[in-house]
Amino acid sequence: WSIILGFVIFFFKQKTAYEIYQCDWSSDVCSSDLDDKQELAVQKVAVVGLGRFGMSLARHLDANGAQVMAIDRSTALINEIKDDVDVAIRLDSTDEAALKSQELDQVDVCVVAIGENFEAALLTTVIAKKLGVPRIICRAQSAFHAELFLRIGADDVIRPETQAGDHLGRKLATPHQIDFR
Repeated sequence: WSIILGFVIFFFKQKTAYEIYQCDWSSDVCSSDLDDKQELAVQKVAVVGLGRFGMSLARHLDANGAQVMAIDRSTALINEIKDDVDVAIRLDSTDEAALKSQELDQVDVCVVAIGENFEAALLTTVIAKKLGVPRIICRAQSAFHAELFLRIGADDVIRPETQAGDHLGRKLATPHQIDFR
């Protein structure tokens, strides 16, 4: 029992140390000194496309301290989120001049969460890349769409439905394992 208890204590100490050591890898700002109250750089994130996924993402980012610029062409969706984020902008994300006028090039990350209009998602990704956004993450509906996003310059591609299914499958198939992903 002492070996098991020792492992459990080691695990919790490691987890605590991990949670205390905070890094924002995208801006190379780290804080490992427990007495140092240096604040981490705040991430500036643009979320383009406010469907269920984009809306949830924008709210979660804002609740966790990110500066969020929410963009959609729907007035109703902009009105729904305007009180939950720093900036809510109604515009056509395929209009380069409009995105540039809203200083999209000043964000750290742009998440292209447009789900139903693949052409608009592609054009928005190309424009964000052209404007020099450092990190672009795209939401893809299929593996083929994911491949296209990567080929045109997206840094990362997510497939929320597939990833949620994979996660739930692992959780149901192995209910006693802890999933750290």
